[in-house]
Amino acid sequence: MQKKDKYLIIFCVFLATTLTIVFVFNVIKYLKIAMNKDNILFKASINDYTNFNVNITPNPYIEENILTGDKSYITELIDKININYKYQYQLNEPIELSYKYQIIATIVALNDFTSKPIWTKNYNLLDKEDQLRNSQIIIEENQDIFLEQFSNIVNRFQNEFDLNSNVNLEVKLIVDITHFIDEQTVKKNHIITVNIPLNVKTFDITLNKNFAGEETEYINTLIDKETIFVNIIINISLMITIIILFIYIVRYILNKYKSPYILEKNKILKEYDDLIIEVTNFVKYTKWETVEVKSIKELIELSNEAFEPIFFWERKINRQKEAWFCILKDSVLYKYILSN
Repeated sequence: MQKKDKYLIIFCVFLATTLTIVFVFNVIKYLKIAMNKDNILFKASINDYTNFNVNITPNPYIEENILTGDKSYITELIDKININYKYQYQLNEPIELSYKYQIIATIVALNDFTSKPIWTKNYNLLDKEDQLRNSQIIIEENQDIFLEQFSNIVNRFQNEFDLNSNVNLEVKLIVDITHFIDEQTVKKNHIITVNIPLNVKTFDITLNKNFAGEETEYINTLIDKETIFVNIIINISLMITIIILFIYIVRYILNKYKSPYILEKNKILKEYDDLIIEVTNFVKYTKWETVEVKSIKELIELSNEAFEPIFFWERKINRQKEAWFCILKDSVLYKYILSN
């Protein structure tokens, strides 16, 4: 088999295999959509175990150095607030995820009458770049908040503008999640907020979040069943067409090497290889007397009797191949021609 034909078969195998895999993948995808009665893309369970502790400066009234998160607090006695963010995100099936998160402290000054913000200021406390996970995310971060630092900023602001507004410090863990599903992306944004009042004598700390314990993501574009089955039929038809075309091309190439001419030529070359010499350029025989031998056996007998080798030469005439088996002796060309 010629090299170009071998390479063509290899290319056809690669192309047919690749396209078949693509069509099978598409069929499976559409079948999953058809069998998904609720049009659910995925479900997620989210657990939030965030808590905080308040460190107290030594004083004659409160014996504990650390107070837990179920109390009210005196501002003047607070050293720092330690927030322990614990966030878990779990999908109900294996899906590749990319996520990043940050912790931001935001001072929010509110209008006393309308409760609308009149001033906000963000402080980036932590920033984590994109990370890849499969179906699950676990985040645990400890963040210390030194209340006096933020209170001093608020005091300068209120004194400069002679304001006496309500001010809160919002310490947020912000998680941005990207889901990679069937060549599409689904984004989620989850926020856990710790609210701390500033510039008050006593206060409570509250926790808020923008997500529930369970979330269900639905397929955005609902495809009707008729369209789904049409897509399935198209992909199956294309797959069958590719396979049939591949079989036809390969059989066509192989049949070139199974023609009567090829089989007979190869048989002669194999059986009489000790007598036959293959040449690429034949002698100029126009001035020679030529004798055409009727069969290869007669030419073999003549070779044995004359102790002369048989020259094999293949040439093309009008796109048809001819195999010449010749003996050169005493200016006479004895030839047996096998035609395609």
